[in-house]
Amino acid sequence: MPKTVYYASIGPTLSLFDLDVEGAALIKQSSVTLPANIQYAWPHPSRRSLYVVSSNGGPGSPATRIARTPF
Repeated sequence: MPKTVYYASIGPTLSLFDLDVEGAALIKQSSVTLPANIQYAWPHPSRRSLYVVSSNGGPGSPATRIARTPF
């Protein structure tokens, strides 16, 4: 059975979690902090990379920092 992982972000921090089915829990494995708040993330079709876009802009506020980061 393939391993299931989940990503979650709060502000500029992206965290990776493993799924513990028997214990019905998410287990935090690692985190990385990007230069600005995470706006969007998507997997590469090969599933070997995760692309993440971060920006300090928002509604009515133009961005001064934008970064695309492959993981």
